[in-house]
Amino acid sequence: MSKFDRPSKILIWIILTAGIAAISSAALLIRLALQAAGEEGIGVSLSIAAMRLTMATLLLLPINYTQHLGRTKRNPRSTLRSNQREDPKTPPLAQPALALKDELQSDRAINPATKTQAIPRSESTILIAIASGLLLALQFCTWTTSLSYTSIAASTTLVTTNPVWTALIGWWWGKERLSWTTWLGMAIALTGGVVIAQADGDPQTASNPALGNLLALLGAIAMSLYFHLAQQSQKRGLSLNRHIAIAYGSAALFLLPLPFLAQTYYWHFSTQFYGFVFLLAIAPQLIGHTSLNWSLRWTSPTAVAIVTLCEPVLASVLGYLFLSEAVAIVTMIGAALILAGVAISLWQLAQTK
Repeated sequence: MSKFDRPSKILIWIILTAGIAAISSAALLIRLALQAAGEEGIGVSLSIAAMRLTMATLLLLPINYTQHLGRTKRNPRSTLRSNQREDPKTPPLAQPALALKDELQSDRAINPATKTQAIPRSESTILIAIASGLLLALQFCTWTTSLSYTSIAASTTLVTTNPVWTALIGWWWGKERLSWTTWLGMAIALTGGVVIAQADGDPQTASNPALGNLLALLGAIAMSLYFHLAQQSQKRGLSLNRHIAIAYGSAALFLLPLPFLAQTYYWHFSTQFYGFVFLLAIAPQLIGHTSLNWSLRWTSPTAVAIVTLCEPVLASVLGYLFLSEAVAIVTMIGAALILAGVAISLWQLAQTK
């Protein structure tokens, strides 16, 4: 086995930690964008989600083009397949999205016995990546909208209940077996999440808590399914950059027309609004979600999902610092439980990986 086959555990956890820190800024940036828009509702939320993904996809294109030209000059014949030989240690943002057409063309083969073109295995892999992109779009739709109706603490807590759904999906598919210690840590962390949600009571930050909390929970389920499909596409040979290209691109294409159905248009917002959405594309999307995707290749979906439980803690702190959303004693107790549960679960998972 080459030393480049697997990055060190330290690098894996550094990138995973940086990813969750970036993702934790998403709720704050969405709230700031909603304030800059001067209105709330499903149309504005869908616009934020669609623009965030579209900007992230477009930002990757020049990096992709530059790397594609470099590979062509070095070895023209192997350009189409060179992506499969990337150094896994390469940081996520240095691995840009490649074209879907190249993926399809490079893996088509002619059956010598029948002289017909065989159906490439990569096509089913690409369909998995597209499906993961649709789930990502659903997660952004539901969770972004939830922040119009409930508090940052409640929304981010409920959306990060995905370890429960991730573990159940893994068990249902027969992919993972969890020790009782991991389950205990998850139970403690989720108990902390429930405690944080109980601190929701300010009508200025929670106009419709029931609806907002339900949307956040649906976002958690969608994200759990996304984690599993993202891992499956990469295990089938689809590299990180191609997975990101397909998942982000398909999610953006799915979301782009939806604001028009809500009679909301992209061109009537303020410059400040577009600035906050751009920051969403850079920090939570490119740095955050790309880091999680990279980590999925080297650790289990459940481990990645458990780390995301830190998001409500960091997001609540940011909400207090920038929006004066007070963090109650109850929220602090819940945060302590979450961190304790994460520590227990991660310790056990580290022993088994």
